[in-house]
Amino acid sequence: MNGYLSYLAILDLILTNWSNILIKSSVDGAPLIELLLIENELFDVDSEEKAEEVLDKLHKILVGTPAYSYAKKIEDRCSTNVQKDLTNSPAFQAKNFGDQLNPEKTYPLNKKIRHPSSSDSIKKHTEAVSEIDYCSRLIHFATNRKPCDASDNPFSDEPNNNLIFGRAKITIPIKRHKIGKLEKHKFWEILYDNNDPRRYILINELETQNSSYFIEQISQNNSHSNNLLIITHGYNVTFEEAAMHAAQFSFDINFRGHVVLFSWPSLGRMLGYFHDCERAQLSVNNYYDLLKITENIPNSTVHTIAHSMGSRIMLHGLSKNDWPNNNIEQVIFIAADVYTDIFKQLFPKINRNAKRFTSYVSRFDIPLYISSILHKAQRVGIKHSEKPFIIDGLDTIDASTVNNDFLHHNYFSKERPVLTDINILLNNDLSPASRGLRSNKTKPYWFFPK
Repeated sequence: MNGYLSYLAILDLILTNWSNILIKSSVDGAPLIELLLIENELFDVDSEEKAEEVLDKLHKILVGTPAYSYAKKIEDRCSTNVQKDLTNSPAFQAKNFGDQLNPEKTYPLNKKIRHPSSSDSIKKHTEAVSEIDYCSRLIHFATNRKPCDASDNPFSDEPNNNLIFGRAKITIPIKRHKIGKLEKHKFWEILYDNNDPRRYILINELETQNSSYFIEQISQNNSHSNNLLIITHGYNVTFEEAAMHAAQFSFDINFRGHVVLFSWPSLGRMLGYFHDCERAQLSVNNYYDLLKITENIPNSTVHTIAHSMGSRIMLHGLSKNDWPNNNIEQVIFIAADVYTDIFKQLFPKINRNAKRFTSYVSRFDIPLYISSILHKAQRVGIKHSEKPFIIDGLDTIDASTVNNDFLHHNYFSKERPVLTDINILLNNDLSPASRGLRSNKTKPYWFFPK
């Protein structure tokens, strides 16, 4: 019995630190879909033999990644200490093995991690992530914003006639990062340096390029394959915010390819909604041009994803007279701020040109509720009354049950079930049913199990 209880304590601590394990495993490419299946098995353990079997599977998946040594430390330290205070162990008392505990207080696992000197290379940072505090993520970008001289934001909210291309290196604070969270400096954190990459997601480097060099860089850097994820942000977003969100989102879904941010000239202000509506419409041709240009990348597979008002740009860009890119496979609308009648007119023009079209919606989306009132027109991304907007050829997914975001609008980058579903969709092209989503006869759409 004591052996079983010891395993329960280990499993409890493994699950409590599961976010850190996923983050550390993502750097060297552990198969995320296998980790997600293992996560379910961890919760279902009901015997000592089953616990030993699941832990052995976990070791085989993590071996060769920084997460392996991290998980072993958890197990070794827990095994040493659990007998001392077994009856008070949260794992012993918890009804659910995933109940939260504070591993730093109960089992002090982490040794002090050195901070790398400024002379260390980005490559060394990434390869030695288990020994450092942050790593770097490369984000390519195309923008129709005018450049500016401001040190904190390289591009303004003024429209530019032509696209400007480039790339940025965004630092992710590995040690502190939590899945679904964008670590930014808060005004009350006066004791911390707001440029400390150990604490915050930051733009570390940025350079602009011409379109030919932009394509050449992506084509030559094929260490992960020529998979492209083109991300279009919504309203009330600056270039800097869009770049950091793109890095955080792509990191959290463990996307193994090239990330391209399309940043249009949103004002980046809450009261700039109607100004952003005009700028979004103005950006459709530039977005179309980006899709055409990326078709020139050899052997590429392109996925496009857009949030909120960015969905208008994506829908109108894809539905122009000529399909812009024959390499597009996944098209994903998230909290789409699009008039449903416009979607009904344009979607039939495009619904056979990509492998799969997906729309994530929520019943409690406050910004889209306000948008519906302002425009006096229902929006695609909000679930009205008993069912969301549905159209043939579009997988509609109701995220209401997993949406805990304050405004219920940015759930795609904050909620783990949604991040997990997008990861499996992009990497495996599985149907909603194969991804574990539910549906029934009275609900002709998909939803997350409770």
